[in-house]
Amino acid sequence: MFEYPLRPEELYAHQGLGISEDAFHQMLEDMVDKKLLSKKEGFYFSPFARHENIVRRKKGNVNALEMMPTAIKWGKRIFRFPFVRSVSLSGSLSKNYFDEHSDIDFFVVTKSGRLWICRTLLILYWKSLSLKNKKYFCTNYFIDETVLEMEEKNHFTATELSYLVPLINAAGFNNLMTHNTWVKSYINNRAPVLSYTINVQPGIVKKAIEALLQNPIGDMLDNFLLKKTIERWRRKYPELAAEDFELQFRSRKNVCKRHTKGFQNKVLQQLETLRADYETRTGVKLS
Repeated sequence: MFEYPLRPEELYAHQGLGISEDAFHQMLEDMVDKKLLSKKEGFYFSPFARHENIVRRKKGNVNALEMMPTAIKWGKRIFRFPFVRSVSLSGSLSKNYFDEHSDIDFFVVTKSGRLWICRTLLILYWKSLSLKNKKYFCTNYFIDETVLEMEEKNHFTATELSYLVPLINAAGFNNLMTHNTWVKSYINNRAPVLSYTINVQPGIVKKAIEALLQNPIGDMLDNFLLKKTIERWRRKYPELAAEDFELQFRSRKNVCKRHTKGFQNKVLQQLETLRADYETRTGVKLS
């Protein structure tokens, strides 16, 4: 709700009114005149937000640009691991923002039936990294290449998908988006950022390990790692009800999502709170 100041073209990407960009910009100006929005330095934001957020945004945008070479380097490293098929940026960096609290988050598409071997190898590597480098290597979401449609179709998931920045293997990213056209019902005018995308050929070691595990032994190992991961997370978070555990630690044969502290629910609940607050303070009912 505009705590993060937005440019008009960014807002237009989220509108679903079916009007021209010029007409939309005029609508924004009308809202400013009616004090339903504030505007400064080409940014629009809530009339109840602080102007200082513009400075914070600008600094975060500069940091994000400086961080992209590091993200690409670590994305390449992830792709070298067996059974990784494509790598995309998610999280704050995918939205062109990075600050002292940010991590580099990656969305990984894996070969079908080998997601848990792939994830385990990446987690073991992550454990070997220094504390500084661990924040550049956050692989919180895995999905295999044959089951790409997201179960949760809400504003949070739509935002995360539409802002993914494909780094390695554009074909894998395009396939993902083809299976999630429902995103357009939330964010229908945003084109993906493809300027950082590169195609990398799998190395000899990666090919050899994949060939070695492309058999019933590989099937058994993947199933075993899935089972052990679920058992470990249940021991670590015994306080979570089954529904909350499923949302925060979705662990199935073809998907792995690890979001601690109920981040998705918190964001969606905060959005509803901000909407209600805006309606109360302006007297305008939001659809």
